[in-house]
Amino acid sequence: MEFNEIFFGERDFYTEQNICKYIRYSKKFSSENELDFTKGLLFFSSSLQRTWLVVSNERLYCILDDKRVETPHINWSIKKKKLLQNDTLLINLNVRDKSKNSGIIDFGEKHKNWLFSERLFLYRDVEDVIEDFILKNMNVSSSTKKDREEGESDVNN
Repeated sequence: MEFNEIFFGERDFYTEQNICKYIRYSKKFSSENELDFTKGLLFFSSSLQRTWLVVSNERLYCILDDKRVETPHINWSIKKKKLLQNDTLLINLNVRDKSKNSGIIDFGEKHKNWLFSERLFLYRDVEDVIEDFILKNMNVSSSTKKDREEGESDVNN
């Protein structure tokens, strides 16, 4: 047992690497189809909870790491075929303000009202970071997205 668990009744947060390992050994992971994990993306952080997106080559996972419970929890996952088509994200990432420190993001129609921490996205919009993370890490080039956007702006000029 760790010091925090003994004296405060809570454990340390899982690291990014341990979040990915946790998914790999969960019942929801299909090891025959999902071989490679990429870097996780932390999108919410408070003193008691963190929320991560983790991409395998076949799914996007959303994991809640709450220090007050024994292990993280896989809240939902989306299969690649429902998430991507070629280099296009099939779900809408709808973002809105909640407070000075946090916002709310919807991942399509099924996974709504997820908090994100504004301080984790100081230099780029949260939806751009998440879309690039998914495209790049599901073996789809994010540069294709940028090329497409530049091409669209050229047409409109």
